[in-house]
Amino acid sequence: MKSQTKLAWVAAGLSMGAATLAGAGVFVKKKISGLEPDLPSVDADTALLFQFAYSPYCVKVRYCLEFKQIPYKVVELTPLIHSSFSQRFSGQRKVPYIQHQDKIIADSSAIALYLEEYSPSPALFPADAQLREDVLLLEDWIDESLQPALARLAYLYYYNHPEIVVKNSDLKTGMPILEPLKPILTPPMIRRAMFKMGVSPQDGPRLEVRLWEIMRLLEARLENKDYLVGGQLSLADLSLASALSVLDRLPWLAEHPKMRWLLDWRTVILNEINR
Repeated sequence: MKSQTKLAWVAAGLSMGAATLAGAGVFVKKKISGLEPDLPSVDADTALLFQFAYSPYCVKVRYCLEFKQIPYKVVELTPLIHSSFSQRFSGQRKVPYIQHQDKIIADSSAIALYLEEYSPSPALFPADAQLREDVLLLEDWIDESLQPALARLAYLYYYNHPEIVVKNSDLKTGMPILEPLKPILTPPMIRRAMFKMGVSPQDGPRLEVRLWEIMRLLEARLENKDYLVGGQLSLADLSLASALSVLDRLPWLAEHPKMRWLLDWRTVILNEINR
């Protein structure tokens, strides 16, 4: 009887300990989610871009701002715990979004359209209505087909090599207090992203096949052409160039001979953006 009583007390102690740890975990999570990034002060003409530096959609917005020569500053957010701040600040949880002249605009495509209206020259779209529609269709295809194909392969690579993300000084948490925790935060962030994408470590061969199918379509589209649509740089080109930014962290793909022509094309486009 005494041994049963002792076991009951031990079980109760373990249960209370587990509850305490769980409660502490919830408390820490709430405290972390309440942290806010430092917001730089800007004048009315300068945009604030809220981003994850590695996101191709955020890269696209940076390219659009640079092409339009609109001054901007970035606010680096922390994946997983940015949602609470973003919801309060912008009314939604996704990045990228910008604050410009007392407006909040979310989604890379919507931001591009806003910037085109705000600063029509240089233009992100051809004047011809049909060509404009082609640009929008290609941008959507790149965002929904090419970019996810590259992203899934990237996260598989990061899953096996999380140190690449941890050691990359360009990939910051956005909050100095969290930088020392980057080695701890990175692996669960990668696993969560893979779960949301529906990707498992065994999916590599299937995803590579899909990627090369998309590459063949791109090669056919750009054969003997400088731009994806018409005779001038457009949002479609900026979308493709930003999607290819994923390759900067995937040496096994970036160094593949079949990618060389496309990365050379991107170099020309980036030079045009920044001239």
